[in-house]
Amino acid sequence: MLNVLSYGFDISFKVFLQRLYLIQEPMKIGNCVVEIYIPNTSTLKEKRSVIKGLKDRIHNKFNVSISEINKNDNHKHSTIAFVTVSNSSRYTDKILAQVIKFMEKQKQFEIISYNTEIF
Repeated sequence: MLNVLSYGFDISFKVFLQRLYLIQEPMKIGNCVVEIYIPNTSTLKEKRSVIKGLKDRIHNKFNVSISEINKNDNHKHSTIAFVTVSNSSRYTDKILAQVIKFMEKQKQFEIISYNTEIF
């Protein structure tokens, strides 16, 4: 095994290898699934218009991947999921929280529930 101290460094072996780019920090994947209720729609076409606008605004503002994943045939309810990738858990959590906060300010729908996970 390589003796880091023989090179005159006072650092751990892991840090030494990271600096040599031999070990990469694992990426952090954050995902959030949001259940929403859209009260002012009476057709699927109206619902799709609301969802498409929401997805476009979120994607452009926060650079996350976003999709409607469930309840596609219900004109009052939808399930939306979005995902972000980073090398920091803190940053990943921050982005997820910002997207939820942005969604809560929207007047076109109500958030029923949401669940976030970071891997």
